Amino acid sequence: MMKENKLRYMLDNNMPTVATRLQSSWATVTEMAGATGEYDYIEFLAEYAPYGQYDFENIARAAEVHDMGTMIKVDYQNRYYVAQKAIASGFQAVLFTDHRTAEDVAKTIKMITPECPEFEGGMGFVNRRWVGNNCSMKQEEYARMASRTVKVFMVEKKEALDNIDEICSVPGIDMVQFGPNDFALSSGFNMAENKERVREAELKMFEA
Repeated sequence: MMKENKLRYMLDNNMPTVATRLQSSWATVTEMAGATGEYDYIEFLAEYAPYGQYDFENIARAAEVHDMGTMIKVDYQNRYYVAQKAIASGFQAVLFTDHRTAEDVAKTIKMITPECPEFEGGMGFVNRRWVGNNCSMKQEEYARMASRTVKVFMVEKKEALDNIDEICSVPGIDMVQFGPNDFALSSGFNMAENKERVREAELKMFEA
């Protein structure tokens, strides 16, 4: 059965968090990060790394042993499929890439939100590790648990920064994360030669 969503708990209680990003799907690397006792959660960079669905479950188990939360960064094109598989394996948060508008964000949030009158999402009852691999959990309990998945979005495109106020106003969005390289790329300049422009963009996101 899925453990308490640690990142959700810390956000709900206005607690600061410290994380590290991992590009290895080897669960031992997650265990090594947990063994330091320094991290509240790990972010698995599935956007860049090779992985399989067994890896999702093993990473989640390794993190749980050390009382760490788990976040996965997913590609844009197959985001619904990968996000649903990951959270049903035990991942507690999803970081979505390449969104540009509030409409993009709202659509994605809906697809990993339970499809029931209370939450009005588009995700059904996923029978996998997070429900103990059986259907004994009551539907309303499942809906509450699933709804607590932390939804995080990269602000990494110039268009996304232009729409930052609207994006941050979408119901259900929990966090944003700045992407300096993609912001510079989509803006048409080299980040190394325009560090102040990148810093100004990051500060604009923080303020929003």
